[in-house]
Order: sequence, then structure tokens, then C-alpha cells
Amino acid sequence: MVEPDLLAVLAATLVSFVIGALWFAPNAFGQRWLESRPAIPQATEAADPSRNRRAEVGRLLICTLAFCLLQSAALGALVRLVQTESRFTVLGLGLLTGIGLIVPSAGLIGQATRQRAETFWIESGYHLARTTACAGTLALCS
Repeated sequence: MVEPDLLAVLAATLVSFVIGALWFAPNAFGQRWLESRPAIPQATEAADPSRNRRAEVGRLLICTLAFCLLQSAALGALVRLVQTESRFTVLGLGLLTGIGLIVPSAGLIGQATRQRAETFWIESGYHLARTTACAGTLALCS
């Protein structure tokens, strides 16, 4: 079994979180993303509107952390498996992973949940940027 470098995986996870914070900042795509998301049912929102939004953000952060760790570990293992010295090859692996796996799955989830196209483009752009930055971090740390 090919094991990725733990420090590189943690650094890539941190970079993934920074990319997410920048991407979903209100001045970037954050406000448009929130507006394009399906509304919370009024009965739930009326009970305590701030509690529902906090719970949603908390779940998103936990899921994002788990996903970033798993993706960083998988990309790190892939980088070690390929055994390349070229950082461009590693960046290409990250970009191909984003295009080949993550964006299509975001599209399928978007179709299943009837999300607007704007949500798909915002989330897909984020995943491509994050995956490529994650691979770049792994390349620099390896």
C-alpha cells in the first residue's frame, strides 16, 4: 500500500480550507452561493432561523474537513504511486481528478437535488481550484 506523507496531507488540507474561505467569502461567491441554494422550509426557519443556519454551516465544515483529508491522502498516495519529480505532472493529476471525478459528481448531486445551474458552477469552480491547489501543495511538500 502506498502511504502519502502525513505532513503534506495536513498542509494540503489546510490549503483546501483557505481556498474555501476565499472562494465562499461574501465578496467572492459566498453571497451568490447562499442565494442560489434551496430555501430552508419556513416552518423550520420560524422556530429559530439562526440555529438552522449555524447547524448547516457546522455540517458543511465537518464534511469539508473529512473530504479534504480523504482527498489529500488519496492525491498524496497517487503522487507517490506515480513517482514523478515534475510538479506540473502533479498539478495535472489534481486538475484531472477535479475534472474527472469531482465536477461530474457535483453535477449528479445537483441534478438529484434540483439545484440551480449557478450553484453547480460556483461549487465546481471551487472544487477544481481546491483540487489543483491541494495537488500543488502536495507537490511542494513532497
